Amino acid sequence: MRVNGVSRTGVDSFLVPNGSANGNGNGIGRNDGDARPMAKFMLSLRQDSMRIISSEAGNRGISVQELLRAVIIPEWVKMSLREG
Repeated sequence: MRVNGVSRTGVDSFLVPNGSANGNGNGIGRNDGDARPMAKFMLSLRQDSMRIISSEAGNRGISVQELLRAVIIPEWVKMSLREG
């Protein structure tokens, strides 16, 4: 459900055709040859949340981005699907 262009989760997704950012195929998009558009989103965190996530990523020996992609986002999706 969308209200005023924003999804019910408060995150608005944008579909970006692969390689369209600069017109030569080196732009935003998948790097696996799949030409389907991908949903993109931006995440903003308060400083205290970022400190916790940074610390946890460091403890695991991975980057914040890897932690978000591999652990936090999949867990959030699972929980959101159960609620909806």
